[in-house]
Amino acid sequence: MSRPAHKMWTSDDCSKYFLCLEGEVFEFRCSTGLLFDVNRQICDFKLNVDNCDITAGKQ
Repeated sequence: MSRPAHKMWTSDDCSKYFLCLEGEVFEFRCSTGLLFDVNRQICDFKLNVDNCDITAGKQ
């Protein structure tokens, strides 16, 4: 599905993150009003997060 870049990631999408533990994937969600910062691996306020379009953290 093709969407315009400005609609690619919603706050709902950016509040989700996943953890892999012992071969299983678990989905988590930041608290209301927070987004997941991929680089810092924490939930933070929207004005502090500008990387929710990244699909993997820095190694």
